[in-house]
Amino acid sequence: MGGCEGWMEVLGSGMVHPRVIANCGLDPDEWQGFAFGCGIDRLAMLKYGMDDLRAFFDGDIRWLRHYGFRALDVPTLSGGVGA
Repeated sequence: MGGCEGWMEVLGSGMVHPRVIANCGLDPDEWQGFAFGCGIDRLAMLKYGMDDLRAFFDGDIRWLRHYGFRALDVPTLSGGVGA
């Protein structure tokens, strides 16, 4: 199987750069770090069948309307976005 076309990274992870460790006041020769997380935007992409992460950050009103959001929707604890 060649390349990674058609795959989406949902749970990202990686090593912390030594300069980040040093900027935290730690010796990067003694300390190292591992970072991981779950991008909620990636889960939404899977749910809605989206193929481009950039659509979340473009601010295109047509995108909001397509997925059923109003421009000034504010999430609430009880209802989430669109409540």
